[in-house]
Amino acid sequence: MILEKFYKEFPINKPNDKLICNWLNIIKTFLKKHPEILVIMTIDKENVTVALNKDNSISRMEEVFSNKDTYEKIDRFYQKLIFLLTFLAC
Repeated sequence: MILEKFYKEFPINKPNDKLICNWLNIIKTFLKKHPEILVIMTIDKENVTVALNKDNSISRMEEVFSNKDTYEKIDRFYQKLIFLLTFLAC
């Protein structure tokens, strides 16, 4: 988990550092108690963290992608091929 790595590598030298580490512990505990929360960081290259309800987000994505007029399921081979061609085009 990103928070655990940051917490372990974060030196505690100043009073503010202890406060930040305390906040990290509070956030970590909260997220463990609420597994239904999905946390997404760095949205659209902004310094923003978004917390979403995991079940609602998944059901909404399934609803959007189930529209056969807009989306078509493709074979995994073609997914990899499209990704590779897109990567090489950059």
